[in-house]
Order: sequence, then C-alpha cells, then structure tokens
Amino acid sequence: MRISLLFSRTWLLSRPWPVSLLLALICVTAATLAALAVQTHFNVYTLANLFLLAVLVSALLAGISGGLMTAFCAFLAYNYFFIPPKFTLFIANPDDFFALFMFLVTALVTGGLAGKIREQYHLAELHSQWVQSLLALTGQLAAASSQSEIVAVIRGELAARWSVPHHIVTLSSEGDCCIHSYPEGEPFPELSGHEGWNPELIEAIVREGKAGPDRLSLLLRPLHGSVVLVIVGLARHFAAGSEARRLLDAILAQAMIAFERAALVQDNEAARAQTEKERLRASLLSSVSHDLRTPLASIIGSASTLRQFEATLEPQTKRELAETIEDEAVRLSRFIDHLLAVTRTESGFVGEAEWFDLAEILHPTVERARRYFDRHRIVLNMQPDLPLLRGFPSLVEQGLFNLIENAAKYSPPTGTITIALRRDGAWLVVDVSDEGAGIAKADQARIFDKFVRLKPDERQMGAGLGLTITLNIAQLMHGAVSVESPLSGGRGSCFTLRFPIPSDPVEPSLS
Repeated sequence: MRISLLFSRTWLLSRPWPVSLLLALICVTAATLAALAVQTHFNVYTLANLFLLAVLVSALLAGISGGLMTAFCAFLAYNYFFIPPKFTLFIANPDDFFALFMFLVTALVTGGLAGKIREQYHLAELHSQWVQSLLALTGQLAAASSQSEIVAVIRGELAARWSVPHHIVTLSSEGDCCIHSYPEGEPFPELSGHEGWNPELIEAIVREGKAGPDRLSLLLRPLHGSVVLVIVGLARHFAAGSEARRLLDAILAQAMIAFERAALVQDNEAARAQTEKERLRASLLSSVSHDLRTPLASIIGSASTLRQFEATLEPQTKRELAETIEDEAVRLSRFIDHLLAVTRTESGFVGEAEWFDLAEILHPTVERARRYFDRHRIVLNMQPDLPLLRGFPSLVEQGLFNLIENAAKYSPPTGTITIALRRDGAWLVVDVSDEGAGIAKADQARIFDKFVRLKPDERQMGAGLGLTITLNIAQLMHGAVSVESPLSGGRGSCFTLRFPIPSDPVEPSLS
C-alpha cells in the first residue's frame, strides 16, 4: 500500500511526453509572465534566472524529459520576448547570440541533472519502501505455519500491491494439487482441464508458456515440500528487468523460503511424533513386561506350590498362598483397568454425562483406599452443602482413587494422607496431601505423562498411568489437576483436582 502511494505521488515520472510538454509550457508561461512583470527593474540577462528556475521546477516534477522540454521552451520564450529584436526569433547582436546559446546549454544541463537527481531520489525512496514492505512480508511469512497460510499471505500481497488476476498452483510431494485464484472465480488459464499434475508438467508450462497469452508463469521449487506454480495476468507489467518484476521475484523468493521452512517444520514434527510414538511403545512394553511378569510369577508360584504340596502344607501357609494369588490377581485387574481407562479418556468414549454429588463419590473411594492402604492414616474433610457436578462419576471415582494411591505409594508407611473437598469460587476442589519426600520442580511438569514414575522401587510398583488418567478425566470435564511441592520442611506434596461448577448448578437433595 505504501509503495502504491509512492507511485501516485510521482506519477509524472512515468507519464508520456504530452504530459511532460504540458508541464513545460505551464512552467515557461509562469516564468515569462513573471519576467514581463519585473523586466523594468532588471536587465535582460538577469531575467534568464527565472527561466532556469522554471527548468528546475519542471525537472523535479517530471524528471529528465520534463526538464529537457522545459529547457527548449524556455530558450524560445526568452529569445522571443526579451532578446532584441523582441517578438521575433532573430538575434541581431552577436553578444546576445552567445548569451542565449550559453543559456540553452545551462538550461539543458540543469534540466538533465535535476531530472536525474529527481529520478534517483524517487528510486531510492521506492527501494526503501520496498525494503520495509519486504520486511513486513517476511514477518507475515514467518508467522505462517502451514502451506495454506503461506499461500494466503502471498495472495494478499499480490492483490494489495498490483490487483492483477493471478493463480497459485501448489503440488505436494504426494501429488495433491490445489489451485488458488484471485479474484475468486477468476477463470483458470488454458490448463483448467488438465489432469495428472506433476513437477515435469509444471516445468513444461513455465518453459513453453502454456499458461496463455499475457500471462507470466513462474516456478517455485523448494528443496523440500511443495512445487508451486505462480501465474500472473498482465505479463507486460512485469517485463524482465523492470522494477515490478524485480519486486515480484523478491516476494516469490521470500515465499519459497517460507515453503521450505514450513516443509522442514512439518518433517520435524513428523519425526518428533514418530520418536514419541516409539518411546511410548518402548515404555509400554517395558511397563507391561514388568507389571505383568511380577504378579504372574507370584500367582504361578503360589498355585504350583498349592498343587504340589497341598497335603503337607499347614493351613496358615495355604491361606497365605491363596491371599497372594488373590492380591496379585487384583493387582493385574487394576493394571488392565488403568490401560482401559487411558484408552477411554484419550478417545473420548466415556458415555453420557450425568448429575452427581462429588461428596457421595468421595466417601466410598476413601473407604476403599483405607482397606488397600491400611498402614496409612487417611483423613477426610468436606465442606457441607456443595452443589452437584455434571460429568462422569465412575471416571471421577477412579481419578480420585489414583491420587490417593499415588500419595500412599510415595508416603512413609505410617504417614498421613489428608483429603479435603471444598468450594473455591466457581470450582469444586479436591486436595490430596501426603507426607512424602516431595517432587522436584523439574519433575512436576512431566509426572502427568504416560509411564513416568519417579524413583520407582518394588514398594512403588505401577505402570505410571494413574496421574495421566486423572489428568485426562479432569480435562474431559473441563477441569484441571495440579501439584504443589514441597509443602513444608522440604517434604510433602498436594495434588489439587478442580471441576467447574455448572452455570445452572443443582443443589444436592436433602432426602
């Protein structure tokens, strides 16, 4: 837009000779009238300066052509009106002839130099505007993260700068072709019915000019990513070596860099996703092999002992072996439940939301945790008369149990686990605090990732899925889960689970 304004300010520099001639006549007429008005106060040679001033003005407005035309017109007017004999082009005095000749030379040199300076200033200003415009374009292209966004930036730039019809054809490495036209609905060139786009065809279009008459075809072929064909209408405006063509080439060079960068970013993201996929697969295999092999070995060993030595075993020993089989089977069941829960929460297949009372879910969850972790002291504090939530109560129960289980794993065997249910503005909040060793700041951002366990040992078995499941459940209900650690004395952690209270909350029934 700024370059367009610059062109409008200096339109005289690109006008045909009749406009320059008209400007010359106007300037010379003004100089002649001024000279006639003051000729009684100055000699004839001093009046020549008024005509030189007219030459300067015309050259600064219309460039070299205007300056030279004004110089010749000024020469004729000065001779006709002021050199004796007046009102003729005849020169009687040789001194006047020499003075008039020197005036003509001076006027021509002055007009030429002034016009050249004006045009050089115009080009310098134009190039400055181009640099600023290209810098702004570079910023827009840097913010574009996809091929479609880059194409949109280029289309907007071409439309705003020249408003000429154009078409941008993108051909991906997979062979997918997409055509963008400006203005919308602009008929595509003679290639509209072509099928089977490929890089060789695009190169042939550019090389042989198959896009049609008065259409400029340019090829962008980055080392990575899409092949791009740009077809611009009114090719005569972009003749080779012209300022418009140089600017167009600069814009498309920036676009090619942007396409290259976008392709590299896409490849990098794909490689990163593949690496993460492989890491998760390795973690899953490692976790499954560990968390299945250990309880299975206990179950097989206990069952084998019962089968081989049933007649000789003491009743207490038989009871202990049976309890081992039961405990390990429950552990296997919980592990499988965790895997299923991760699949359900990540896929969003969780059923219909319903109203429920979080306090009614928290009570049995805490009682179940007390049976599993009977060596810990579990304290429950709840505010009364809390509103209902709308969501998935079975998943919320599992998420709450996961937080309590995590606190039990990382707390001293006889430590206290404190659970608090409260209202915090527009949220219902559950705090689960423990007396463990705390969590380092560097680890707090990754403990909600899959298969992450901090300092695992035999007492802290698990797949590292509990906190991931809790986070997924919170996000399904538009909530959040966070951790604060350490609490005091460099020890203890508090996990906070938040659920938003619906805008039309239903108060719990008193029945």
